[in-house]
Amino acid sequence: MVKRQVGRQAFFRGKSLFELCCNLKNFGANRIVYRNPKPDLIEKSFYRLTRVEPDMNSMTKGTSWGEKVHRGHLYGIRQIDAGNKTDWFLVPKDEENQYQVHHAEPPKKSPVPDIYLPPIWKMILQKKLTDSDQTSQNLYQWPFKVKTK
Repeated sequence: MVKRQVGRQAFFRGKSLFELCCNLKNFGANRIVYRNPKPDLIEKSFYRLTRVEPDMNSMTKGTSWGEKVHRGHLYGIRQIDAGNKTDWFLVPKDEENQYQVHHAEPPKKSPVPDIYLPPIWKMILQKKLTDSDQTSQNLYQWPFKVKTK
């Protein structure tokens, strides 16, 4: 008898977060878990679990909280929303020292200081400047203003 696969292959590899935590002492408090390992990144992304409350009726659901570390930067304690997905991995205790945290603040995205004009506007301004015999590079850039509440 030949077995046939119908449909696409499963994307997830691993166990759900609550399947891992139900087998650990204190439901995995202070243990490190991660999902979807990306081998090309030098900085690691993971969670250090602080509190896990599994649903005792079905061991694949519940709520959990942990310190989020994304690419080596600590983002504080957050609720883990994707705990029911089956792509979580537990870091063995002897490998936990490889997962380090840079206690600096996460990098902040700064807005773009200037916006360059579209090419057609630039051509129109150049023509106006040549007609009036003026030259200025600042006309080709506009300041970028961010409104905050």
